[in-house]
Amino acid sequence: MNKRIARHKVVYETIRSNIEENIYQEGSLLPSENEMCSLFNVTRPTIRQALNHIENDGYIKRYQGKGSVVQKIHHRLGILSLKGVTEVLGTQGSLSTRILKKPTVEPWPDCFKYDLTEKEKSHGCISMDRLRLVDNSPTLIEIIYIVNIELPRFCQKKYEKRSLFSTLKKDYNIEVREGEQNIRAVGADKHTSKLLQITEGQPILHLEGILRTSNSDLRIFVDTFCSTEKYYLFGSF
Repeated sequence: MNKRIARHKVVYETIRSNIEENIYQEGSLLPSENEMCSLFNVTRPTIRQALNHIENDGYIKRYQGKGSVVQKIHHRLGILSLKGVTEVLGTQGSLSTRILKKPTVEPWPDCFKYDLTEKEKSHGCISMDRLRLVDNSPTLIEIIYIVNIELPRFCQKKYEKRSLFSTLKKDYNIEVREGEQNIRAVGADKHTSKLLQITEGQPILHLEGILRTSNSDLRIFVDTFCSTEKYYLFGSF
């Protein structure tokens, strides 16, 4: 059973990578199931299992009597991933960042939506707002609050071209270990729609996240507003 699952994953990852690398181009047919059985040296049920997952992920459309047709790729947004948007999109699209509010040391906002420990309250936070653009299209708004513990000169760094996660890891030896997110659909308000260049009231995703790090005293709170017209969410926690 384990061997079959492993083989199915190999087939899935190989075909998915070939589509993302444009080896199998949009509109083209994948090799037939019989051809893939020979190519991967696996059984037909294993091929079908892999194709089911690839179709569910939106990479192909299967037609009876015709085969599997490669669809237009929608890039993945890593906002459900501990890797983060920068790493996930690093090889898929052109990611740029516009700082809406520079990192600032300040007290926690009044009526902060998340429960804080007494230690977190006493240390205050570092807040920062960012607009993330993918292929020059405004896609994500991030409102970030980080517990202000053991982060010297954090506000002096430039984050237009720096990953927050990699900065924490490389400069402070702090790794994001786990997290939880609440996700709901909302209508874009006037301010959000202007930043994302969409119609006011258009449905977007609002993600409320708490990230825990290798420093048990340092948590990160992130509110993300995401337009998913061109991209789909991706996560691996």
